[in-house]
Amino acid sequence: MKTFPTLLFALLLRVQFTLAQTPVLVADLNPGATDAFDPSNYRGAYVGNNIVFPANDGTSGLELYILKAGKISLLKDINPGQNGSSPIGFTALNGKLYFTAFDSGNGAALWVTDGTTEGTRMVADVSPSTSNVHPTGLTLAKSGFLYFSVDQKLYRSDGTTQGTSEVPGASNVGLAPNREYTGRIVCPYNNGIAFLTKDNQTLKLWKADDKAVLLGEIKSSSFFFDFYGLTQVKAGLAFGANSSFDANFSGLYVFQAQNDTLIKLPINNKVNANIGRTMVFNDTLLVGLERATGYFSTDGTPEGTQILSGSTPSFLVQREPIPHIKSGKYLFFRESEASFSQAFSITDGTKAGTKPMASPQESFTSEIISIGGYVFWAVGTSNNFSPEIWQGRPATRTATKLYKFTGGSPINSIVPLGVQDNKLYFISRMNSAVGAELHSLSLNVVITSTKEPTNQSTYSLKNFGNQLTITSAEGVEKVQVNIYDLLGRKIKAFKTETSSTLEVNLPKNIYLVEAVGELGRFCQKAWIGQ
Repeated sequence: MKTFPTLLFALLLRVQFTLAQTPVLVADLNPGATDAFDPSNYRGAYVGNNIVFPANDGTSGLELYILKAGKISLLKDINPGQNGSSPIGFTALNGKLYFTAFDSGNGAALWVTDGTTEGTRMVADVSPSTSNVHPTGLTLAKSGFLYFSVDQKLYRSDGTTQGTSEVPGASNVGLAPNREYTGRIVCPYNNGIAFLTKDNQTLKLWKADDKAVLLGEIKSSSFFFDFYGLTQVKAGLAFGANSSFDANFSGLYVFQAQNDTLIKLPINNKVNANIGRTMVFNDTLLVGLERATGYFSTDGTPEGTQILSGSTPSFLVQREPIPHIKSGKYLFFRESEASFSQAFSITDGTKAGTKPMASPQESFTSEIISIGGYVFWAVGTSNNFSPEIWQGRPATRTATKLYKFTGGSPINSIVPLGVQDNKLYFISRMNSAVGAELHSLSLNVVITSTKEPTNQSTYSLKNFGNQLTITSAEGVEKVQVNIYDLLGRKIKAFKTETSSTLEVNLPKNIYLVEAVGELGRFCQKAWIGQ
């Protein structure tokens, strides 16, 4: 029986663990009330466990900084002086980050960094003269080439100066920056890319590897139309188009690779569907919102098109994206927004796999970041609301409010940047005395990798004799474990949790061990038995 002091001590430990931590200012990089972060250019990316991002110390302009072991430092002053280089468009390739930046001697150009000062260098200067026309839309193809556009021309690069060249065949190419928050007009396709261009009243669909080829075009009776959500799907390519002045132009378009045709695919029997938004998910499905029907997914075929949810958000304004991000095999997104609350859901692209996850009672969602199977976001980030920081785990459909700020919020008051050493780093504008600076919040979860889990690498097997242990990089998961002989016959089946030891009691032989859980499927041969 525990004594009172021992019990009290245990309770105090529990309270200390469960209470939310308090955010900590990492550094007042730009001293005083002036912002260190530009509201239009602040996104960072990982190089290993380090985070690279643009910031301003007040003397060098917007330059390249790095967060390493919880400390901010200038990675490289690319454009010496007060004007800054405005690095943007970070895209990972072979353990390095490629981006665009400006310096007075070369203008805007393609750059690369490995996270060191000496490893940060210019790759290719493809901008006209010394102009500030940045390459945009950096897109990594499966072939390992980076594609981008500059001055209405298409380029590709293997990461070297000599391997960067113009891709012929297309004109008026303007690839928009690829972000999780914009309906993309360029995407990886086969070993190259696909992209959309606008030529007066004509929308054109292209593919490109070493040259660009026109796949199809759609003519509108109006000059005013939007196009977005270009995604490789099972049937080929899918995207949405919309025009308030030409109803016959609006709809879900699919390029069928099998017969090289561009068709309209009905949504809920509507051919001229009002595709209000699309979300970046994977290279098999497009997930979007039909304004009158709700959320849908499609693989580009009629039988592979289904309604996921009947929710039809009414508070979306023109061109406002739906906050969303991919986490493992799930898409986490804001499903709806009421006057003073929001609903967040997950989907695996099926109606059965579309489920509610969180309902914070504040409006105005920040951008969302995803790391190691967790998602982080903030609500109440504008219009004098009280911001809250949230943590979610799509695989288990759980969400937790980590911290609530007091006081009213300015626009973009809380913006998550990344996670390092089990701390969430975010830009905060809540303290007007220091401006927009980087803060950290300690987490009560252990995140071991900056990479997202995949279906084939989430689980791993440890075995000794008749003892088996399935482990997961994401902590404790419920899994179904099946054991087969080499003829494919199921010998044993268990329902268990990862990190638990199973006694299987089998004759010594080679078996096939399968583990199936929320994060995917694992299968491996193993010697089992004694």
